[in-house]
Amino acid sequence: MLASAGKVVDLAGWEKVAAQLASGAEQLRPLGMSTGYHNHQTEWKPVEGKRPMDVLAAGTPKDVVLQFDVGTCVEVGEDPIAWIKANPGRIRSVHCKDWGRVTAAATLSHSARAIRRGRRSLRRRNLSAASMHYLVEQEIAGPEGQIAMARKCMDNWKKLRA
Repeated sequence: MLASAGKVVDLAGWEKVAAQLASGAEQLRPLGMSTGYHNHQTEWKPVEGKRPMDVLAAGTPKDVVLQFDVGTCVEVGEDPIAWIKANPGRIRSVHCKDWGRVTAAATLSHSARAIRRGRRSLRRRNLSAASMHYLVEQEIAGPEGQIAMARKCMDNWKKLRA
């Protein structure tokens, strides 16, 4: 899983990242393995009129796992559900974490609400979410400490699954 493309300054650079991921997928496919990409805020900010995340989705085969970090998408003001709908079948791994504009310790974050809406949308369309993997994370401990924050994350996960 590629967690960062490094410093990419133009559209050609993002197309090169997509080509590298596609090449990696081609090499790993015969071994029964796959490669993937984890997005951050950078992939949602347009470069030469295109969002890098769109370039990566369009420039890679569907077996390249796009690990969708919903929090960073929401953080830059993008709509994660609209992106998921526009790119069916591309998301097989969802990175969930508490995130809010005011506090990192929000009990039900923007990303959690977005994922819940997305899961409902997927159910309405009879699309299987069984192939998706969810990674639940907390990055910043509030004054309660790490264990309390981990409990909040698990409580949020249970709300998502309901």
